[in-house]
Amino acid sequence: MEVTLSGRMGGSEMGVKFLPGIVQARIRLKSALEEVSVDGLDVIDVELWISGSVTDYCAAGVSSTTKFSARKRSVCIAICIAIEEASRIDDDSVASAIEGWLVRGFESAALPRSAGNISLSGAVDALKSRIT
Repeated sequence: MEVTLSGRMGGSEMGVKFLPGIVQARIRLKSALEEVSVDGLDVIDVELWISGSVTDYCAAGVSSTTKFSARKRSVCIAICIAIEEASRIDDDSVASAIEGWLVRGFESAALPRSAGNISLSGAVDALKSRIT
């Protein structure tokens, strides 16, 4: 199964702080999910949206939304981090914060009814055991 991770930062201060951590998290995410197979999916795209001084992507905390494509056999999980959440992370905690956000995002990801019986529980379990 193909897994991607991209980041969208709401301000240059967030890019400077979090972009290197996202690059490293991409490697760990792919490694954690390399043995995972989700029936009905070939691709999991993960987008980490970190609010900043220019754009505030979500109101509070950490939330996730999902989009499912039956034709592409893919799901996109957009994990949104509020500016208050991102701002309180110190430089030494960036890697663990990103890993925690990924786990929380996968845990709260609700697939639409069009996804049928597809379950991300195997991916969540793999993330919990291999990332955190």
